[in-house]
Amino acid sequence: MKKSIISSLGKFTVLFSMVATSLFSQDVSERGLMNEREVSEIQILVMQEEREVAETQIVAEQGEEVIEAAKEKVSFGSSAQWIDTRAYQYATDIGAGGSLIQIPDGSTWEVKWSDRWKVSHWEIDTPVYVMPGSNWSSYRYSIVNMNNGQEAQVMMSQYPFYDSPFTRYVVSVDPVYGRVLLNDGTYWGAGTFSSKYLNDWKQNDTVVIGVNNGISSVFNSYILINISLGKTYISANLLN
Repeated sequence: MKKSIISSLGKFTVLFSMVATSLFSQDVSERGLMNEREVSEIQILVMQEEREVAETQIVAEQGEEVIEAAKEKVSFGSSAQWIDTRAYQYATDIGAGGSLIQIPDGSTWEVKWSDRWKVSHWEIDTPVYVMPGSNWSSYRYSIVNMNNGQEAQVMMSQYPFYDSPFTRYVVSVDPVYGRVLLNDGTYWGAGTFSSKYLNDWKQNDTVVIGVNNGISSVFNSYILINISLGKTYISANLLN
């Protein structure tokens, strides 16, 4: 049975913390993204809840072999060589004490204090990738060091540069067929349970490509993080 989003006092406490944190953590630079559309934390939580339910349904319908296949496909650290090069990132800067990680599009990700000791030992040019993190934390994503497999929980604190050659944005979107074309020429197919969210995507929305680490990764290896749409993401597969 689907859990209630707002019935738990604990979840309400986490939600309040997420909202309060977001109000004080976002640093929008003059060169950064300027077209973010507000998405409430409640909406994001609902999307996350729906995704969890959908993945549970996949397991129920197709059996435990789906879980095992997902475990084999989701790789971490230096074993993640199967990731398409267009999902590769690398650290262009590391903040003092491991407080921040910057990637080529100019986006800067604040590192959760408990993980900063790890990131403080990372080096510039370290290969990394972004993946979903905890559903119930303001640090909604994790960045993985592909050299040693270490994970750091992160939240975006500065948007991608608008004029960076590494910044990706939406050229066209087809919600009916679940297709997204990005400015780098890559064409993506949204996962079965993600297609409906494309109704809210728009041309010129800024996107960060990441790696899917959920059960649904057996069907959709990647995620597209829509920075313009409240930093929400959909699961997706590369079609070209």
